[in-house]
Amino acid sequence: AFVLAAEGRIEPNATQVVAAGEVPVEIDVTAGFVWMQQLPPGFGAEVLAEDAAAAVGLDAGALATRALPTVVSTGVGHLMAQARDDDAVA
Repeated sequence: AFVLAAEGRIEPNATQVVAAGEVPVEIDVTAGFVWMQQLPPGFGAEVLAEDAAAAVGLDAGALATRALPTVVSTGVGHLMAQARDDDAVA
């Protein structure tokens, strides 16, 4: 949407139609920002810390233990996992 607005092909306030539905998008080309309202989150499967960490080349100890990595979707699912600290992913 940003590139289309920068090229003048769409208005700065647009509605993006995606598989999840219609998503309002506000674009400020000069400032280099795009804002969009996310759909309400849906929480899916929890994933073993070992599997989530391995998927991104980390040891399971690099992840925080407060919550299991979980698939969360606001239209498209993403695996959310919390790092133990900044050093764990440096």
